[in-house]
Amino acid sequence: MNQSTRITKLITKALNAVGSAIGVTYTQYTSSELRRVMLELAEEGACDSQYEGCGYFNFGLVDNVHIDEMSDAFIAKNLIRNYK
Repeated sequence: MNQSTRITKLITKALNAVGSAIGVTYTQYTSSELRRVMLELAEEGACDSQYEGCGYFNFGLVDNVHIDEMSDAFIAKNLIRNYK
């Protein structure tokens, strides 16, 4: 299995976990949809104190990481951990 296939499966698993938790069905399993969902959840307060605003997150030892600097795998694993 190549890297692209693994990332796509991870994105699908993450969006399905979020969808099951909040009762939404996603039809696009893309990097942009993954990021959109992460930001939407953050803006609604679902990321606790991790979200700083304007697309920036604070993950403990790492301050002020913009969502564009995060890998798809990192975002997907974070969503899976929080919503599965």
